[in-house]
Amino acid sequence: MPQATDETGPAPEPTPSRGHKQAAFLAARSKLQFALESLLDAAMQIPGADCGGVYERTPAGSLRLIASRKLSESFLLGIPEHGPESTQAQIVSAGEPLWFDWEGPETCPWPGNIAEGLKALACIPIRHNSVVVGALNLASHTIDRFDEITRAQVLDLTQAAGIAVVQMRHQEVLEGNLRKLFDVIPECLFIVSPEGDIIHANASAARTLGRSVEDLLGTAVLDLHPVGRGEEASCILQGMLDGSQETCLVPILAVDGTQVPVETRAVRGEWDGQPALICTSRNMSEKRRMEEDLRHSRTLLEMVVEHSDVAAYALNLTTDRYEYMSPAIERLLGYPVQRFLGSPRMRLLDLVVPEDREASMAPILAATGCGEDRGSMEYRVRAADGSCRVVNNRFAVLRDEDGTPRYRTGTIQDITEERVAAQALRESEARFRQIAEENERLLSRSREDAAAKARLLHEVNHRVKNNLSAILGVLELERQAMGTDEDTSRSELLGDLAGRLRAMSVVHSILSATAWKALPICGLVEQVVHSSAAIMRPGRPPKVTVVGDDVRTLAKHASAVALILNELATNAFKHADASPLEIHVDVRWVTEEVCLSFRDNGAGFPDDVLSGTRWSVGLNVVHTLSQIDLRGTMDLANDGGAAVTIRFPIAGTGTTAGEAL
Repeated sequence: MPQATDETGPAPEPTPSRGHKQAAFLAARSKLQFALESLLDAAMQIPGADCGGVYERTPAGSLRLIASRKLSESFLLGIPEHGPESTQAQIVSAGEPLWFDWEGPETCPWPGNIAEGLKALACIPIRHNSVVVGALNLASHTIDRFDEITRAQVLDLTQAAGIAVVQMRHQEVLEGNLRKLFDVIPECLFIVSPEGDIIHANASAARTLGRSVEDLLGTAVLDLHPVGRGEEASCILQGMLDGSQETCLVPILAVDGTQVPVETRAVRGEWDGQPALICTSRNMSEKRRMEEDLRHSRTLLEMVVEHSDVAAYALNLTTDRYEYMSPAIERLLGYPVQRFLGSPRMRLLDLVVPEDREASMAPILAATGCGEDRGSMEYRVRAADGSCRVVNNRFAVLRDEDGTPRYRTGTIQDITEERVAAQALRESEARFRQIAEENERLLSRSREDAAAKARLLHEVNHRVKNNLSAILGVLELERQAMGTDEDTSRSELLGDLAGRLRAMSVVHSILSATAWKALPICGLVEQVVHSSAAIMRPGRPPKVTVVGDDVRTLAKHASAVALILNELATNAFKHADASPLEIHVDVRWVTEEVCLSFRDNGAGFPDDVLSGTRWSVGLNVVHTLSQIDLRGTMDLANDGGAAVTIRFPIAGTGTTAGEAL
């Protein structure tokens, strides 16, 4: 705090703005300082005391100079503050007054006092009860000691000052806490003097206006309002000052020109002991935004409710009257809203068919009586056109503080179509159950039939295999019985016939093992060719190479493919004189056709066979099977030996690559 001096002379005439700032500064100064300065000024009136100073004792025990009178600046530089361990602080803390009588320079322990020309000295602690709050130092340039009368006056003065200082300290703490409270409240706080100037403002006011608290101090409160509403604000301010008006709705102006909507309330009171107007301005921006959001939400809700297919209602249980019924009720039942709200009025339960009335009342009575808040019920009602509709009524019971039901609100939804659909679904489920049971019975019977057929097929396959084996055995015995040269042609015929039967037997065995599924042609080639070689070239098997795609043929075409392969292999065994004999078979998938190429490394076909003027029985069989059974073509050529190419459409066959047929 600045120390006071005894400078005299006329003060400069302040400008209005400077006067406002000075008033604000004075209001901000410590009341304790004023009290201690007043004590010093009163002590200076005691005869003989022509200079002195007053100290405040801090909570830490230090002494801080508050004010001084008639002391030089050089002297004051050495005594602005004394630490808690200093001699001066220890003397004051002891609580006893110190009186020093001048008896010459040699008796004075303080060189500074000698240089300042001080003689008599008094250091009087200022205390309240046992608490020391400060010290009053008095000195004289002229007298050597303070007499008993002077000492009594000084003690009386400091005793009264101690009580006042403690009270002011308490008041300062309270006021400090109050100012802190003012700074944390969200509302803007302004303390306005009777002249209309702001002498205090809180942090919220500074934030709202975009200005500092120091800048607001001394500002005319009317300057915070928009220019166009100055007269209105002035009238309201005058009413607040004379107590005839408490509220002002004129907005305040931020530093950037933004108008802040506020609701200002004012009460008359005191600030620093002077009459003042205490004003709180509540920022209404958020409230107005919330009100706007609420209006928007309410509009949306009304639009949703009024355009919904579900009717909403609110029934006052005290008056037993509807206070609200949405327009959807007319779309649902055909009755206008006024029939429920007007007089004579109609209730929803009045429309319930007689058979459903007792059941429809049960949920309402149960919820109301048991203290439950929600429930639902379904019942049939008569619409305005006489039709019967099924509705669902979901309701909530609203109660007052003692639990008494006051309102029942709810929604009415037409569920006629849902109930019809539910009934149709139940009937459909019953039919499906019957069908499922019948299907289960048929499936069980089919399984039994399939098992019987499987057993029969197994027996048939076994008998066919045995029959083919028996026939092959008879043919082999017949061949062995022929030994003369004239029987050679007959032996070859029997060998060809046996080869064909062997090919059919191979196919039958494979199909039986695979349950008559599609067969891979490449696998069939190897088995048929080796089977034919066992008959035609016993002990001299050819070298067989099979390459190509994994093309499969159905069971109904497998026999034809096997017979073709047998005839081609037999022809190679008979006419190809190569040693060793090599057979190369290539099976390909070419544009929805199977291309089967069969070649040997023999001499090739004679020219008359290639030209078609001569045919063997085997080639005739291949040609017939290719055209008739497989609906394909056969081509003959010589390509390092005899080469036969069979092409037939893919229909009726399958491939491992996609199974596209």
